[in-house]
Amino acid sequence: MGQRSVSRGLVLADRVALVALGGIILSLATWFAYAYVDAMVLLDGTLRDELITPPADQTLIRLGTVVLVLVGTLLIQVIYSRRIQAEERLKLAEARIVQMYENSPDSVLCIGRDHDIVYANTASRTMAVARRGPGELVGEVCYRALWGRQQPCEGCLVADVLATAEVRNRTMSDSSSGESRYLEQIVYPVVDERGAVESVVEATRDTTERVVAEQAIREMATCV
Repeated sequence: MGQRSVSRGLVLADRVALVALGGIILSLATWFAYAYVDAMVLLDGTLRDELITPPADQTLIRLGTVVLVLVGTLLIQVIYSRRIQAEERLKLAEARIVQMYENSPDSVLCIGRDHDIVYANTASRTMAVARRGPGELVGEVCYRALWGRQQPCEGCLVADVLATAEVRNRTMSDSSSGESRYLEQIVYPVVDERGAVESVVEATRDTTERVVAEQAIREMATCV
């Protein structure tokens, strides 16, 4: 438990407290700097007197500066805490999405513009093992890692979505694992803040049982 707590780092309250402490230290340093300059450079008195009982005009100047430092620290605290909260919400949302993908029975891949696999969930890795044996998917080119090809597949939905930024889907047959399977594929774009497609998500579902059942029903209806 101790190691897990350390790995998480400081919580938001601790970080804000450190910023506040930094503001206090900076305020004290500012007061000392004024006293040092007045005593050692301007020779207005001893360093002790300038630190403890400075002249009234100097006291007002120093207090004004300290107030500005503290106000600046407060603003930094507010901005910093909001930024950290936004980052934490983003990380939580990303973790939930990854968990959702990992627990999905469908194969889910995130594929970059160069057809490189950025993310592969458990189901996609299992499906890949059935096709070609064990091996790493992330960082590999999708058509080579999944299908053993040296160039994009014919009718590749990934290339189409990257080019058009529109959702595409299809049902395809696959016998690479030794038995005929039917796969339902949907590919949708992931856009950046400018609206450009930076990657795509490819979700593949094994619909063999459904397709076979539908074929059997059609055959039975034809016989009747």
